[in-house]
Amino acid sequence: MALAINFTLLIQMAHFIGAYMLLTRFFLRPGYEAVKEDQESLHQVRTLIVDQQKTLAERFLYKHEQWKLCQKHFFLTRPALDKEGYVPMNHKTHTPTSMPIPSEMETIAREVSAVLKERVLHD
Repeated sequence: MALAINFTLLIQMAHFIGAYMLLTRFFLRPGYEAVKEDQESLHQVRTLIVDQQKTLAERFLYKHEQWKLCQKHFFLTRPALDKEGYVPMNHKTHTPTSMPIPSEMETIAREVSAVLKERVLHD
């Protein structure tokens, strides 16, 4: 049995080729370009993140080195605290006082709050 090419088969072939061209030109190509642009922008963002991480790591190392240098400098230039006579001449010592009774504490608290209210409201 021989295959006969008739007019209907030619029309179907033309419709298929036309539909294929329309799909590829108007639907597939813009979608492919959008995916490609998205991948390129994602790649740019990833490279930017990697660059920023490298910069942060370099800054951290620099700060760490500077901190070590400062510690070394402070260690070498520290004052000798173990020598006698280091205490300044105007050094005041604190003498402990006895604890007030609760009723005195309440009156002191009222007086302090009154003074604070007065200063806050008038200043």
